[in-house]
Amino acid sequence: MPGKFVVYILALGFLLSGNIFAQNQEKIKLPLGKPIIHSFETNFQFHDKTQSIKPFDVANKITYLALGDSYTAGTSVCYKCAFPVQLAYLLNENKSRDVQLTRYAEAGWRTDDLINTLKLKNISSDFDFTTLLIGSNNLYQRKAFSQFKTEFIQLLEFAINHTKNNAEGVFVISIPDYAYTPFGQKENNTKRISKKVNAYNSFIEEVAKQREVFFLDITTIAKRGLSEPTLIAKDGLHLSKKANTEIVNRIKPFIENVLKVKEP
Repeated sequence: MPGKFVVYILALGFLLSGNIFAQNQEKIKLPLGKPIIHSFETNFQFHDKTQSIKPFDVANKITYLALGDSYTAGTSVCYKCAFPVQLAYLLNENKSRDVQLTRYAEAGWRTDDLINTLKLKNISSDFDFTTLLIGSNNLYQRKAFSQFKTEFIQLLEFAINHTKNNAEGVFVISIPDYAYTPFGQKENNTKRISKKVNAYNSFIEEVAKQREVFFLDITTIAKRGLSEPTLIAKDGLHLSKKANTEIVNRIKPFIENVLKVKEP
C-alpha cells in the first residue's frame, strides 16, 4: 500500500508539473504599448502575465530574439532593467506597434549551453532583429578557446538564419571585461583576465565583420566599472541598470534603422 501511495504522488506531481509547463508555454498577447516578453530561461517562466489581454496586432509586430548569458538575462538587476527588456519597451514607446521579445539566456551559460538549449526549441526563422552576447562563461570557466570559436560561429549562423534580413538584422555585442569589477579585482591577475577578454572580443569582432554583422562594443562601458561604481550591479560583477541603459542607447539607433520599414 505505501508503495502504491508513493507512485500515486509521483504521478500526480508529474501531471501538475506538465500542466504548469504547458501554461508557461502559452502565447501571451498584450496591448499596444507593452512589449510581449517570452523568457525561456531554464525555469521556463514567462513575465508580464499580469497585464490585460487583447488580440495581437500582427501587422505592426516587431519581433526580437535575444541570445546570451547572464548579461542578456539581466542577472542581479530588476527584470525590466536588463538591456533586452529596456530595448523592447523603448522601441514600443510612443509607437503604434507591438514588440515581441523572445529571450534565451541564463546565468552561467557557455556557448555550448546555449546551443544545446536552442536545439530543443522550435524557433521561428523570421525575427526582425537578433542580439547575441555570449562568451564570458567560456572564459571564466577556462574552456578551450578553440571550442568557443567553433561554437560562437555556430550561434552566429543560427542568429543569421533566424532573422528576416539575415546578417543585416543581427547585432553581435562584445563581452564585458570583469577585471574592472570588485569581483574581478579579487582575482590574482586582472591583466590576464583583460588579455583573454580582448582575445575573445577580437575574434568576435573579426567574425562579425566577415559575416557583415553589426558589432557593438560595450566593453568600454564595463571598463569604467571601478571609476564609476554605479555601472556595476550590487553583486559586484554584473552590469547595473545604468550600464544596461547605456547599452540600449548605443544600439537603439542602429536597430531603428533596420526597423524603419516596419514603421506604421
